[in-house]
Amino acid sequence: MSTPTAPMTDHDLLTWQRAFITALEQPDRHLPGIEAAHQGRLDVYRNNVWASLISALQDAYPVTRQVVGERFFAALAHDHSRRHLPESPLMMEYGAGLAETLHTTLTTLVEHRQASVAQLPFYAVDLARFEAARLTAYHAADAEVLAPARLAQLSPEAVMALTFLPHPAAGLLRLEHAIFEVWQRHQHEGASLEGLDVARPENLLITRPVLEVQVTVLSEAAAWLLDLLLAGESLADAAAMLADVHPEQDLGQLLAPLLASGVFLAPD
Repeated sequence: MSTPTAPMTDHDLLTWQRAFITALEQPDRHLPGIEAAHQGRLDVYRNNVWASLISALQDAYPVTRQVVGERFFAALAHDHSRRHLPESPLMMEYGAGLAETLHTTLTTLVEHRQASVAQLPFYAVDLARFEAARLTAYHAADAEVLAPARLAQLSPEAVMALTFLPHPAAGLLRLEHAIFEVWQRHQHEGASLEGLDVARPENLLITRPVLEVQVTVLSEAAAWLLDLLLAGESLADAAAMLADVHPEQDLGQLLAPLLASGVFLAPD
């Protein structure tokens, strides 16, 4: 007569789930409590998990993959997925930290003297940040944007007293390289960076006011103004600080393209 198996408690289940996650993270790790004949099934499942994570990264970073090359990106994606398991069941949210993994990888190659800084595409780190920001904007929550016509209904005093909330899809990137044109050129086959000063710093405003992601290249003054407004400064206070730092700039000319891009959330 066989001995009845004791029911699994919540603590037992949690312990087993943690052991299962650990087994997924380590290729040679066996999962306690399952028959040896079933370990092969775990290997198949584990390989499918890694393959799906790498595939998600390839889909999320197509231009970064083109720039660094297929073999390098495959190794990079493999390394990143081993170090960073998904924190959300939504695969569209996976891979936001790939730029940091790429920077660490390139830096390590330089430190180990396997390549020089000039030989490696360090600008691809900014490119990965840009592609991640575009993906975040694309999947952000829908919300009504603040239309310029809404401000026209207010008195000048009321407009200057306003503070603004960022639209869920809005983001400002301050990059060390001219990434937007790099990305644009790689939308076509046989992309070339000839004649492009990649080392030129760039401020990119990424928004999605309706269906399509939009990218606006901002001047330093416009990016500086937007930083202040996104930090919660009133328009009057931001204008005063703008006059101190960029006295040659006109507030209205800087604000108009920001409003047109849909960067701010419409008030209730």
